[in-house]
Amino acid sequence: MPDARILIPLLDDWESVGRLLLDLERTASEAGQSYAVLLVDDGSAETCPLDAATVAGLSHLRPLEVLTLAVNQGHARAIAIGLSALVESGGTAPLVVMDGDGEDRAEDVPRLLAAGRGHRHIVVAERRRRTERLGFRLFYGLYKKLFRLLTGRRITFGNFCLIPHDVARRLVHRPELWSHLAGTLIAGRWPIERLPTDRGRRYAGQSKMNLPSLVQHGLGAIAVDLDRVLARLLLLLTLVIVGLGLALAAIVVVRISTDMAIPGWATTAFGLVAILFAQSVVFAVLLLFVSLRTRGLQAVIPARDWRGYVLERRQLDHDAA
Repeated sequence: MPDARILIPLLDDWESVGRLLLDLERTASEAGQSYAVLLVDDGSAETCPLDAATVAGLSHLRPLEVLTLAVNQGHARAIAIGLSALVESGGTAPLVVMDGDGEDRAEDVPRLLAAGRGHRHIVVAERRRRTERLGFRLFYGLYKKLFRLLTGRRITFGNFCLIPHDVARRLVHRPELWSHLAGTLIAGRWPIERLPTDRGRRYAGQSKMNLPSLVQHGLGAIAVDLDRVLARLLLLLTLVIVGLGLALAAIVVVRISTDMAIPGWATTAFGLVAILFAQSVVFAVLLLFVSLRTRGLQAVIPARDWRGYVLERRQLDHDAA
């Protein structure tokens, strides 16, 4: 039995993944552990260069498999599909999700396992500090504040985490997993332990996380709690509508009971407030219909639907085993 089953999603980043596998082999050897590894090829344009011969020396990474998706699904969906495949494969070892570019360090895997040993809670890697460009950090900070404002919850970690098997079995039945892993872990209210970690350096190439990707990432996290977000927005709009209604009543009372010096002030003020009132009501009704509509849509359940996105699954170390 492996000590952990590691899920690594990737897109055309085979050089980095090859170096990560070497680091995982070294780390597992030093820790006296073994890991099962599942690479989720998210529709890469490049053919997988790994085969039984190239991975023959990775004796602590068995089995080593590649799950190839038919088309690119995006990072979050690749993770959801990979988790579903690992859960269906059986076994009780905890699952570790990590990126394959080197920024999630192989030497932190034993630390995650040590933090989660003897417990049934999730362990997430929380960055001590971020080293990206200033613009990226500013937008990332804005994303976290917007997430807190719309959902009422804090998000301080990404995909690098350890998930106990019992939690994973339930996790893959949540439709929200299709949108965002970290957001789903928060929404699921499972016990979460935060492990401070340092960000590693990329092995090769440039990060694919740009501004559009960050916006998509943020929307995916917020979409996990869509019902909660819509409820909070409806509550806010209700308060705005009540406030504007009181303002309209106050304008009428003041106009009738006093003789203001500015001609036409009441008509102008009443008109502006009435327009805001009508717009708020229309927006609230639209949000209500959106909320009702989303409840009636057919949701993707990763545990049920993941096979429809898979082109093939093969074990790289089969011939060498």
